[in-house]
Amino acid sequence: MPVTLRQVAALAGVSPVVVSRVLHNKALSIHVADQTAERVRQAAKELGYRRNVTAVNFRAKQTMAIGMLHGMGSAIVPLEGGTKYLASLMDGVIGGAFSNGYSVLLCPQLLGNTPVDAVSDGRCDGLILFNVELVQENMDMLSRCTLPIVLLHTPACAFGQSFPSVVCDNEQGIGLAMAHLLEMGHKRIAFIHDEPDDLRPTLNPPTPSELLEASPQRIRSRSYELSTRGSAFLENARHLHLGLDSSDVIHIRQIDRLFDSDYTAALCFHDGVAGLVYDHAAERNVRIPADLSVVGFDSTSFCDGLRPPLTSVFQPLKAMGEKAAEILVSIIREEPNELNEVVFPCGFHIRQSVARL
Repeated sequence: MPVTLRQVAALAGVSPVVVSRVLHNKALSIHVADQTAERVRQAAKELGYRRNVTAVNFRAKQTMAIGMLHGMGSAIVPLEGGTKYLASLMDGVIGGAFSNGYSVLLCPQLLGNTPVDAVSDGRCDGLILFNVELVQENMDMLSRCTLPIVLLHTPACAFGQSFPSVVCDNEQGIGLAMAHLLEMGHKRIAFIHDEPDDLRPTLNPPTPSELLEASPQRIRSRSYELSTRGSAFLENARHLHLGLDSSDVIHIRQIDRLFDSDYTAALCFHDGVAGLVYDHAAERNVRIPADLSVVGFDSTSFCDGLRPPLTSVFQPLKAMGEKAAEILVSIIREEPNELNEVVFPCGFHIRQSVARL
């Protein structure tokens, strides 16, 4: 049986109120002599007393936990294997939460009798939403959620500016990649992605606010990140006079087009797509980077494990996760917070997958 506060009080020869004052910093109006306080601490140590955090949080109507909800309406991103994308985000979320006294619940799906119950049933004090499909059902559900929410990798305007968000500057990141490829002499560049075929970027992509005005089916089929990255690819190509257009945006299922044409470089939607390009290249006896240069997007430790190591746009995933947790904690604590959307600039990590022509 757990040792109780009353047992500590009995051994120390004081009242439970004195024990609470010494060990829990409660009953601040009571003065306890140093000698008495030391006797209480020794009694607690001798008995092996541990504070019941669950009971304390229950009385305070807090769980001291935040939920990281991912994969709601879309594919669940694995922690093990793959590109280490979610693992990098979680490093930041956990760091930001723990430094503020909060634990983290990783929720790959909602738990509860109804979706509304699941996001407001007291399991946690707030939610970070990541990789959430922008379907009307999810948007309606979240609009009824009573918990504080922070969006990660989703623009604030996708939910009518109702929640703060943390995103990266996709356009700037693609610009870094295009500039590097051009500097290395590449002009025939393909943009490779793995999203549904109906998500072909254009030079005039929909703004995030247009997602709110779209029909539910249009929202369902729209990927904000592909739209911004793919459209940035086309805009950079136009600005650099490379003569590329939407036909140079290729789905991974049509990867043969990459190898059967005169492309010298592939800019990939994310590092996982770049890994698939590596696999297909090996099957076709295409050498990277001698025959084809490849650039990814995310730049986690996954890139160092490829052969050759993958040059990639760097998303500061850990810093983004940490910032999302810090913003959420500040909202839970009802601290002043004027941040609506935090945009992190991208970096660029040059490894060995791009050759100079």
